[in-house]
Amino acid sequence: MKVISYDVPGTEPRRVNATTVIVYDVYENPIVVVAEVQPDIHTVVSADDPDFNRILAGLGINKVVIDTPLIPSKEIPADAKIISGPFGSVQ
Repeated sequence: MKVISYDVPGTEPRRVNATTVIVYDVYENPIVVVAEVQPDIHTVVSADDPDFNRILAGLGINKVVIDTPLIPSKEIPADAKIISGPFGSVQ
């Protein structure tokens, strides 16, 4: 377990103990995972990694990440590209 520090605008930086950190964008898409895989050994995986979806699934997160934000009740834009999904990254 490591201590991470994060900032919340208008407050002092906060520190918490964590073994896994998931960074989300403003649309609540996971974009980065930092995980302690063994004591003092960490891995960092970003959304453009072919294994990103597999790693998210292993953490219990089942999301399809696209590069164009969606507005609920609207259709998926024709030019939207899947970054990662149930079958991994699309090239």
